[in-house]
Amino acid sequence: MVKVAQIDTIKINEYIYASNGKLVEINRYRRSFRDGGVSLKEKIKHSYSLTEEKILTYNADGRLTDRVIIPINVKTNSQLKKTGCQYNKYGDIMKDGNISYEYTYDNHQNWTTQKAYVYYNEEPNVRQWTEREYTYANTLEDLANIVRKEQIEEQKQQQSAQRQQQASRMLRKGTASTGAREAIKVEKGALYTLSGRSLSSLPKPLCVVQEQGRVVVNITVNPAGLVIAASINPLTNTTSTTLRNASIKAAKKARFNTIDSMNNQQGTITYHFELR
Repeated sequence: MVKVAQIDTIKINEYIYASNGKLVEINRYRRSFRDGGVSLKEKIKHSYSLTEEKILTYNADGRLTDRVIIPINVKTNSQLKKTGCQYNKYGDIMKDGNISYEYTYDNHQNWTTQKAYVYYNEEPNVRQWTEREYTYANTLEDLANIVRKEQIEEQKQQQSAQRQQQASRMLRKGTASTGAREAIKVEKGALYTLSGRSLSSLPKPLCVVQEQGRVVVNITVNPAGLVIAASINPLTNTTSTTLRNASIKAAKKARFNTIDSMNNQQGTITYHFELR
């Protein structure tokens, strides 16, 4: 079986395929940017017979919320593809209107990175970046062992994030020990927390307004060191749209060191604005 996790800024979709390549289950999760926790949103199960495909949707409580039956002899590949679009040899969409797509594939010809571009003045601008993680297993037992290892690793990351948040709170109160202070790093006037990672570059926010305050930005960083998601943390103490937007733009341009891992990491960057 194959388990696929598609990760973006607010949700995680987990796809499980049978050895014959047919989709058997989709698990949709929500990720909290506040504590990094993940909770199940819904579960979609696919089953097949000689004449039909049955799709059952359950909510987080396990209650059936939707049932769809698709006759096998009616479902064709042409129905699965959008008309007027261009596809590559793997069947992945390459162009849809003014949006162009670029992929990175693994050895099994499954794409692991998808970049969506929109061209402005003949210059490509990345509109969306999607990453997928594949776990390949020969048996259900192998898959179960892999999932358990991933759950343990995720728990470790959540515990690390909680320690980072606790250290940050202690530092603000002036009660942080030397060990706790080492968990929080300062670079070019900005405070950032990201366990085990170092900065390659951290651009300053660009704004010309005379305002002051603290903006805390939640960040999600992929193994390549790119910030793939950024949002305002509730610890921000200013309502200034200008300061908030400038901080998010700067945070998205930050670059961290690369690591040998399959998982993204969550952290924060804090910017302090003072009147001069």
